[in-house]
Order: sequence, then structure tokens, then C-alpha cells
Amino acid sequence: MMVDEFSNMSSIKDALKGVFDTPSARRAMGPARQAQRCWYQVIGPVEREHTCGTYLAEPRRPGEKPMFVVYTDTRARAVDFNANREVYRARMAAVGWDFSEIRFQQTKRPPKKKPAAVHAAPAPAEPDLPPLSPEEEAYVRQATANQPEHLRERAYKAMSASMRRQKARNQQK
Repeated sequence: MMVDEFSNMSSIKDALKGVFDTPSARRAMGPARQAQRCWYQVIGPVEREHTCGTYLAEPRRPGEKPMFVVYTDTRARAVDFNANREVYRARMAAVGWDFSEIRFQQTKRPPKKKPAAVHAAPAPAEPDLPPLSPEEEAYVRQATANQPEHLRERAYKAMSASMRRQKARNQQK
């Protein structure tokens, strides 16, 4: 009989979580790595996308709390996150990390830009629309005649396209 020790795991995430959530793994991580791990647990997807790294600064004097520095990809994000620094500080305190302050800075080593992905599927090619009859064209010209000059041609094209689509739908029925 063959035993599959991974059969109860549904994803790689579950498998890695099982490895990194053990007490021995947490002890092997230094405080900076533990703080970074907690940071990624308490933030949202926007912060996760723009965080480039973290740094746990030692306290300047004995007995003081450490400072947590978060590096962001842009200066604008550093400013945005800085506006909510007390919220982040409270979230980190809730998971056991009490810092003297959380500071956000733009990284000096920005990540390489990923190639722009096409987010939306290309629009399907529009089927050939039937042309307007001379009467329909005259109607559209007359309907758009009172539009301001800079809008007249655009209004004509939009109205013509709408009528042609309606005509095509009526022909399909």
C-alpha cells in the first residue's frame, strides 16, 4: 500500500505554510524576517504589490522599541502609505510587533518593470454592418445638424453606427 503524505494538501501554499508555520522554522528566522513575514500578513494587496523590501532598524538606545522601514517602488506610494502609518503600526502591534515608528521610503533599487500585460481581451471584430439607406443617412444628418461644429461629425458617426447595428439585429430576427 502506497501512502501519499501530500494528499491532504490542496495547494503549494498549504504545503509551504506547513513548513514555515512550525515553531522550529520561526526560531530559525531572524527578527527582521519575522517582522517582514508579519508585515505581509497584515497588509492588503495594494501594499503587497508596492512593497519592495523591509528593514528592521535596531533601537538607538537600550530599552527603546525598534523602527520598521518599508521600501516602496515609488515615492508617491511611500507618501500614500505614510499617511496611514499609525494604522499599519496598530496592525503590526496586534500581531506582536510594537515599533517606535514605521517609516516608508522609496527604494533606491526599483524592481524591473514587468512587460505590460493586456488586461482586457481584444474586442471581437464587429460583423459587417449593413449600410444606411439614403433616407436614413439624411435623417441622421438632419438630427445632428444642430450639434456644435466640433461634435457634429462624431455625433453623426455614433448615430450612424447605432442605426446600422440596430438594422443588423433586425435582419437577424
